[in-house]
Amino acid sequence: MGQRSEESLTDMHTAFQQIMAAQFPFVQRQHTILLAISGGVDSVVLANLLVNAGFQIKLAHMNFQLRGEESLRDEQFVQDFAKQRNLVCHIKRVDTRSFMKQYNMGVQEAARVLRYQWFEALMHNRKLDYLATAHHADDQLETVLWHFFRGTGINGLKGMDAYSPKQKLIRPLLSFHKDAILAQAKNDGLVFVEDSSNADSDYTRNFFRNEVLPLIESRMPQAKQQALQTIQYLQDNAIILKHTIDQWKKKLLIADGVQYRIPILLLQEYPAWTTVLWELLQAFDFTAGQHAEIIKLLQADNSSYVSGEMYRVIKDRKHLLIAPIKASGDPQTLLIEAGQTSISFPLGELLIQQTAVPKEISADPMLALIDASVLAFPLLLRPWRVGDYFYPLGMRKKKKLSRFFGDIKLSRTEKEQAWVIESNKKIVWILGHRIDDRFKITTQTNQVVQIRFKKNA
Repeated sequence: MGQRSEESLTDMHTAFQQIMAAQFPFVQRQHTILLAISGGVDSVVLANLLVNAGFQIKLAHMNFQLRGEESLRDEQFVQDFAKQRNLVCHIKRVDTRSFMKQYNMGVQEAARVLRYQWFEALMHNRKLDYLATAHHADDQLETVLWHFFRGTGINGLKGMDAYSPKQKLIRPLLSFHKDAILAQAKNDGLVFVEDSSNADSDYTRNFFRNEVLPLIESRMPQAKQQALQTIQYLQDNAIILKHTIDQWKKKLLIADGVQYRIPILLLQEYPAWTTVLWELLQAFDFTAGQHAEIIKLLQADNSSYVSGEMYRVIKDRKHLLIAPIKASGDPQTLLIEAGQTSISFPLGELLIQQTAVPKEISADPMLALIDASVLAFPLLLRPWRVGDYFYPLGMRKKKKLSRFFGDIKLSRTEKEQAWVIESNKKIVWILGHRIDDRFKITTQTNQVVQIRFKKNA
């Protein structure tokens, strides 16, 4: 792979180098890139492109042990691929099914959490500079379609970013379609493996890939390229929209004790005010399906309202009033001081102790193991609130607790009984569910704060 001369580079090699220079000028030849490699054509071609362009790479392959002998075949292929090219290769096997059961996740979410948690550890422990994945243009379209039909705003429609600074993650193939990648593999004489699960349209993304997009292309041959151009426009518009809404929110969303008021006449003076209203209500977790009902309130009688999980929007003469459903009577916030070993609260009791790092991480959802060095006492023990967010274990992006509860299918009663531990305004643990990724045990952890939740019968 590394013996190809500059003169023999194909157009894709040249285009790739131009993309690296234009989109990722901060990635230099002296840096080391960790490449996530499955053994499939996308990641094999990306490895080839990076090496031919003179970049230093190391490989990382996770065996999820979901496809039996095929998973072992992929692992062996990557090992052989690395050996033939004299590349460092990291291999990790994980029990994905146990992880899914432990954290009540679907297979795709569990796989994503596991691999990115491992990638982060490798980046830190090996002092690597950047992470690269082989997401391409067709992956981008599938992601946007999935968000579109699931229900989303402009942030979901703009798709994946070419660069994610927090993860130091680059996606250099987002400009290339799958057919171009396959053609380049053939042209360069590259061997790769096929994942048989890619043909299974029971997975939503595969359904879009195998059935929806080909059907659209049969009628509109330029559909993919035009859709990608639209995504670029949406990415630019998302930046503009956020800046604009942040400015308008200062005038339109007026704090009034524990409530907020939106002046109706002032709101209606703004362009696209229905969209502006939707953006203002995002922090209060109303659903897309309720948006039309909330707009009707503007013409409704006084005291008419629409209820969400934790807030109501009420027509109050010339205002829309956003008021907590439980404005009073909530259980008080409790303090957990350094050295405290137990605390009782309405749902049960917490037992707290500081220990050494355990040899094995418990799968018990009623036990949280926290890196002691990142905790700031006193901790707060309180019911969750609308607007709370955290970084679920293994993920680099924040998620609102309301969406997390929906993802794990909690009932309304279960949501109302959810409590959290907070440290320095950051969620540490949703009791009985999941810890925040920022507080997990790492290879740098020396002491652990162990918290056990003993729930009332």
